[in-house]
Amino acid sequence: MSFEGRSFDEVLFYISLLLFTFFIPLSIAISEFFLFLSFLVWVFLLAKGKRGVTLPSFFIPLILYSFFTVLSTIFSINFITSLKDIKELLLFLIVPVLFNSFNGEKIFLSFNYAISFSVFLSFLASLAEYSGILFPQERVSGFLGHYMTQSGVLLLAISFSFANILGEKKLSRLFWTFIFIISSVSLLLTFTRSAWVGAFFAISLILILFRPKLLIILIPLLVLILLLSPLNVKKRFLSIFDPNDETNRDRIHMGIAGIKIISKYPFFGSGPDTVRLIYAKFKPEEAVRDNPHLHNNILQIFAERGVFALLSWLWFIYLAVKDNIKVFRKSENKFFKFSALGAIGAIAGLFLSGLFEYNFGDSEVKMLFLYIITYPLLALKEKNPAKIKISSGGILI
Repeated sequence: MSFEGRSFDEVLFYISLLLFTFFIPLSIAISEFFLFLSFLVWVFLLAKGKRGVTLPSFFIPLILYSFFTVLSTIFSINFITSLKDIKELLLFLIVPVLFNSFNGEKIFLSFNYAISFSVFLSFLASLAEYSGILFPQERVSGFLGHYMTQSGVLLLAISFSFANILGEKKLSRLFWTFIFIISSVSLLLTFTRSAWVGAFFAISLILILFRPKLLIILIPLLVLILLLSPLNVKKRFLSIFDPNDETNRDRIHMGIAGIKIISKYPFFGSGPDTVRLIYAKFKPEEAVRDNPHLHNNILQIFAERGVFALLSWLWFIYLAVKDNIKVFRKSENKFFKFSALGAIGAIAGLFLSGLFEYNFGDSEVKMLFLYIITYPLLALKEKNPAKIKISSGGILI
C-alpha cells in the first residue's frame, strides 16, 4: 500500500486493521485490541467527514440477533453470567468497520497476506507441539489455547486459500498452494473431525461453483492424504463412522439435553453462556460428561438465546451466502470474485462443522469468519447506493 497523499489518521486506520487481521490466528487479546483501535479511528474519521456508512444486507439480521441476545440476557436464569458473555456482540463491529474502510483490492490483499503469515507461524507452533519440541500435545492448538478453536480458524484459512489458488496465477498460485497445504496439515494435527468434514465440504462446494469436473480428483486426493497420514490420524478419521465411539455417543446426549432445554425455554432461551450451568440437570441418565455447550451452533443458539435469535442467525447465514454468490457470479474484479468464492466455502464449512461443534462461539473463529465474508461484498458497493449515510444533521435512512 502507498501512504502517499494519505493523512496520519488514515494510515493509523490501515495499520490497526492490518494488525487486527494478523493477530487473529495468534492472540485473541491483541487482535481485539487492534479491532477496538480500528473502531475508534473509524469513528474519528466519520466525525471528520472522511467516511460514510454503508452496511451489507446481512448486518440487519446481525442487529436482530444482537437485540434478541440482549432480551435473552434480560430473561436469563443467571443475569450476571449472561451479561458478561454478551460483550462478544461487539465483535460484529468488524462488519461496518471493514465495509467502510478501503475499497482497493491491494489493501485487502495485504490483509490476506498478514493472515497467511500468522497461519504460517501457527503451523510452526503446531509442528513443535506435535513433535514434542515445545509444549507437547497430542491435539495441537497453535497459539490459540484449544485445538477446537485452532481447527475452526484453519478451516476458514483453508477455504479462502483454496479459492485463491483457483483465482491466481504463477507465483501467487504457488504462495496460496503453500498456505493451503500448511493449513491442511495443521488441521489434521488438531484431530478435529468436525472441522475435517467441514473443510472437505467447503472445498467440494468451491469446486462445484468453479468447475464441477474437478470434483473427480477430490476423492482420490482424500484417499491419498489418509494413506500418507500418521496412524493416529487414520484411527481418528475412521472413528467418525463408529457408533460406539464415546464422543459420538456424547454428541447424541448433548442433542437430547439441548432439545429438553429448548422445550423449557423456547422464546428467549436460558440466557447466553448458561447452558453449561444447567446441562447436568437436562442430560440423559446414561450421559457421563458434563459439557460447557452443546457442540452444535443451531442447538446452542436456540437453547441459550431462543427461537428469534436462531431465526436471525439463519437469516444472516442465508444473506451472507446470497450476496457472496452474487459477487462471484457478477463481479468483473477477479480478486473480489474469488474472495467471494472463498467466503462461500467458509460459510458452508463453518455451517456444516457447526452441526458438531459450537464454532460460532469462538471469538477467533468469529472474527476471521466475519472478515472473510465481509470484504468481498465491497464489489457490490459501487453498484448499490448507501442505505445509511451520516450527515451533520443526523442519520439519514
